[in-house]
Amino acid sequence: MKNTSRSSILFAVLATSFVLAILIFFTQNHVATTAQHSVTAVHRITTIKTASDSPTMKSLQKDLIAYLKKNRPEISFGSKKFVEYAVDVAVYDADPELAKLSNYEDLAFYCAEYLHELDEQQVEGILPLIGFRPSKEFLDKTVEEIQTVSRNKNKLQELLYERSHSQQETLDIEDIENSTKNAE
Repeated sequence: MKNTSRSSILFAVLATSFVLAILIFFTQNHVATTAQHSVTAVHRITTIKTASDSPTMKSLQKDLIAYLKKNRPEISFGSKKFVEYAVDVAVYDADPELAKLSNYEDLAFYCAEYLHELDEQQVEGILPLIGFRPSKEFLDKTVEEIQTVSRNKNKLQELLYERSHSQQETLDIEDIENSTKNAE
């Protein structure tokens, strides 16, 4: 029983990390590729909504649960099957019926953010026994708010990288100058 639980948790962490790595890769590098799934992922990340039309995670969660009850009743929200389904939607566009919905891009974004929230909770040591339910704070956020925070984090990471890279170049030049003086 313990091995099954550990395997489930390990799968969820690995799946979430995989999705996050893909999202970070596309966000940081602004990679454009011809693969349909990659183009769709980039579109999801870079879509900007205005405050008036940006849905909350709570409203998207309700829409997704209603869709699952009607079209995929074998998948219960928060279960291991749901986590697998969220990965499939976020990464592979695996549900053609869901893709027909007018808010599909937002639902796919929700799936990716759900996985991110699950990963964050697991990092903090919170491991749900029955099924994962996102926090109220998460549910109150809008798509636009999450995208803005993500863009700002990426800009900060780029600035920190540039700063550390330029400091390293300065250190390298000083090391060369010092070694030249010592050699004389």
